[in-house]
Amino acid sequence: MLLLLLLLLLLLLLLLLLLPLLLPPRLLSQVTGYADEVADACDANPACVSFVMNGTYVGYLKGPGQQQFKKYWDSYCKLAAGSACAGTYTFKRRSSIPGNDIDCNYKDNGQLQPFCQVFGGLSDVAAECDANPECVAFDFKNTANYNLKKAAEPRQYAEGFSTYVKRAGGKSNAASG
Repeated sequence: MLLLLLLLLLLLLLLLLLLPLLLPPRLLSQVTGYADEVADACDANPACVSFVMNGTYVGYLKGPGQQQFKKYWDSYCKLAAGSACAGTYTFKRRSSIPGNDIDCNYKDNGQLQPFCQVFGGLSDVAAECDANPECVAFDFKNTANYNLKKAAEPRQYAEGFSTYVKRAGGKSNAASG
């Protein structure tokens, strides 16, 4: 009888240890703000390994083992998370690359501009950058416009901007940093 009770306790302990792996993962929390502000919240939370952005002003912190990429969501991973978070762009918050603009015959109010501005979601812009052999990075201003860049440096501090630098190796379906 004692052996049966010990066996049941051991089984219960094993179930308690495995339960988190069997249940669907939950988001850690919702953060209102741009990607740089959500990245700050992720850094401040030791359980956070990544976050996803729903649009440009709402993010969700994620813990280990949670699905990292979702269609129509932009995913970001801490570089320390390693291969658990795949991605081909490194996110640099509060930075901008002055100059080094790619010319793609972009017109603003009918006037030809010496830069390439792209509109759309982060994944769309990453695809544009991937399709352009000159593009190694792009800047994002919190007002939802992106500029393709032919150099990743020099970067400068710029409130309201983020830079996405292409990592070595391949094209992406989603940008993450």
